[in-house]
Amino acid sequence: MVEGGAVPHARMTTAGSFRKAAVVVIHAGLGWAYCGALIGLGRRLLSVHAALVIHAIGAPVGFALISRFYYRRFSYTTPGQTATAFLGVVIALDLFLVAPHNTYANPFQPQPRPKGYPDRLDAELGMRLWWAGEKMK
Repeated sequence: MVEGGAVPHARMTTAGSFRKAAVVVIHAGLGWAYCGALIGLGRRLLSVHAALVIHAIGAPVGFALISRFYYRRFSYTTPGQTATAFLGVVIALDLFLVAPHNTYANPFQPQPRPKGYPDRLDAELGMRLWWAGEKMK
C-alpha cells in the first residue's frame, strides 16, 4: 500500500474505472491549465520567444509535480499509461479549445487597428503627443 491507500500501479477494473479515469483526466487538465497560465502570463509580461522558453522549461516541471502528486495519492495507472493519458488529454484540449482561436499563427503580425487610428506614427506626431502629455501634467 502507498500513502492514501492506493495500490502501486493497480489495474483499472470495471468497477470504479470511470472514477479512476476521471482522476487521471482531471490531473491532465490541471497540467494543461498550468501550461496555459505559463503561456498566457508569459505573453502578457514577456516577449513571445521568452514565453515559449519558459513554457518549454516549466511544462515538464509542472507535469512532473502533478504526476508525483497523482502517484502518491492515487497511482491507478502505470507510468506509460499515465503519460499517454496526459498527452492525449493535452492534445485534445489544444486541438478543440486552443486551435480554433489560435492567435499564435503569426505572432509578429500586428493586430488590425481601429477605424480612424493612424496607419503609422511618425516622429513628428510622436513628439506632438509627448509634448501634449507633458503639458497635461
